[in-house]
Amino acid sequence: MVGGFTDWVADVVCLADYLGLPKFSILGNSGGGGYVAVCAASIPERLLSAVIVSGGWRMDSRKAGQLLKGTYKMNWFVAKYAPFLLTPMLKMIGEAGDKPSQNPGPMEKTMAPPDVKAVGQGDRLQWLMKSLAEAVRLGAKGAAWDMRMYFRQWDFELEEITMPLNLFHGDLDRNFPIALVREMVAAIPSAHLTVYPGEAHLSTLVNHFEEIANCLLLDASRTEPLNSPPGGEEPLV
Repeated sequence: MVGGFTDWVADVVCLADYLGLPKFSILGNSGGGGYVAVCAASIPERLLSAVIVSGGWRMDSRKAGQLLKGTYKMNWFVAKYAPFLLTPMLKMIGEAGDKPSQNPGPMEKTMAPPDVKAVGQGDRLQWLMKSLAEAVRLGAKGAAWDMRMYFRQWDFELEEITMPLNLFHGDLDRNFPIALVREMVAAIPSAHLTVYPGEAHLSTLVNHFEEIANCLLLDASRTEPLNSPPGGEEPLV
């Protein structure tokens, strides 16, 4: 039997118990969105806050296929229709991360300009490439399995989330278009979406880290996340 997001909850609880944490906050970036969502749905009594940044949601809809462009569309096409190619594809990406000659120039054709600018500062690109390599160092099967979970029915319902769920997303995100995020947020009454105009997938976390980190300190007992009405959206300019 193929596992799903709900399997993650037991791991999180086990780790928290081992560390002696009766309550804790969680943050998921990019593909970590589903993992935070399932924890918010399953163990709200253990969470101080739940935060998703540039998070991914179900990508198996026709709308997702229409909104994705270029390399992103190709990657998700492979994940949906040719999953057997995912493992070698992700392995190649990891191997590229081990090459010290990588520079942001070639990525400008696929990445949004805010992302290129964000990772081009200091040694961020170097660490980004290292993280990609490390993710598949012991094999790419796990990463491929994780990616495939976004292309099938999830094993929990978004409507099960009743605690405040705070999301931060850039309106230029090419990995997970903002239109898809708004669609998912509409299904979660307790969700609050903060949209950053002019930000993209990577730049959102890089350029707004302080606001996002502060959100992790919110007490889950509050009925209104970020002093805004549930299900609302707060565009920042």
